[in-house]
This record gives sequence, structure tokens and C-alpha cells, in this order.
Amino acid sequence: MVVSPDGNGSVRLDGTIGDYPAFEAYQDRPDGSTSILAQDAADNEGRFGPLIELPQNHEVGDGPGSDNVKQFGVLGRPISGNLYEYSPPPPGAELGPVDDPTDVDPHDPFGRDPSADGLVEM
Repeated sequence: MVVSPDGNGSVRLDGTIGDYPAFEAYQDRPDGSTSILAQDAADNEGRFGPLIELPQNHEVGDGPGSDNVKQFGVLGRPISGNLYEYSPPPPGAELGPVDDPTDVDPHDPFGRDPSADGLVEM
């Protein structure tokens, strides 16, 4: 699950969630308001729910193929059903000691256009 800005002052969820247990996500804003991003009840709340539903999942937002998810790795070969292997993103910089911290060139935040001041439409 990836949480990213949607360009309208809110956020969006993309990825995959399991069918059991229930899933809820909220956004708390600086003004004290809260908005519901997702509410998904367990598909089977009976005593066999975990047995039946733990192996199952479904997509949220644009799913595991969204650009927001791909920044953390590349969707690889199918493993089973709609479960996929992910290849990890390129390795980060090795951290140096406290008295000589590592110096790296920062990347622009994902979703920002480096040639303009503002969010890229997604």
C-alpha cells in the first residue's frame, strides 16, 4: 500500500490489501478534520474467515501497477493468482559514521515535475 498526494490537498491509496481482516485508512489534517480514505470490511467475518480469506486480496486505487507503487520496485513475474513478485528498487547510499555523514544528491519527490513548481497531474 502506498499513500501519495493527489494534488487536491488530499492523498490517494494505491496497492493491494488482503480480504481479511478489515482495513481502514484515515487522513488527519492540520486543521483537526479527518477524512476517510478507505473502509473495507472483511469479506468473510465467520469463524472460517481467516482460513478462507487470508490468501485472498484485491486492488485499491490503481493497484500494484500504479506509478506510485512502482517507485518502490518493479512488478515482476506472477507468483499465484494476482500476487506478483517485486524486484527491489536500486540500492540507496551506504550511511557513514555520525562524525562524517554520507553526502548524496537528492532526487525530486515522486510526483513532482522538476521543471515546474507544482505537482504533476496523475
